Amino acid sequence: MTRVNANDRGSLERAYPADAFASDAAQNDLAPNQLVRGVRIGAAPDAEGWFELERAARHAGEPEAPYFLAPARRGEELVDQGRSPSQTAPPRPDEGYGRFLDDIIAAAKRYGFRREDSPSRDPRLRGFRGG
Repeated sequence: MTRVNANDRGSLERAYPADAFASDAAQNDLAPNQLVRGVRIGAAPDAEGWFELERAARHAGEPEAPYFLAPARRGEELVDQGRSPSQTAPPRPDEGYGRFLDDIIAAAKRYGFRREDSPSRDPRLRGFRGG
């Protein structure tokens, strides 16, 4: 996992660059799709805003979790403003990249697990364990 700071957008961009977002969004749009690709948040931000983030995938049949975010193309990003609503522009999955970074920060701040509150400091026991 990579340490990123909720107060430093550059750290998020380095951990999950725009090309990774575009690739994941395009792959998530394929059908049939057995894997959903995105990012996993390791814990809520500490007092300084630092938290852990990693690229991850989960099986499409797994239940959604608040600590896993997957990029997807949004309908308004596929429609070219100069065409009628029935026609779509060439796919541009990187259009929502900035909004997705905002979503990561918001999800991290809502995330309930805080490492300092963990009953153990053993690195083998890191991460979410249910609930």
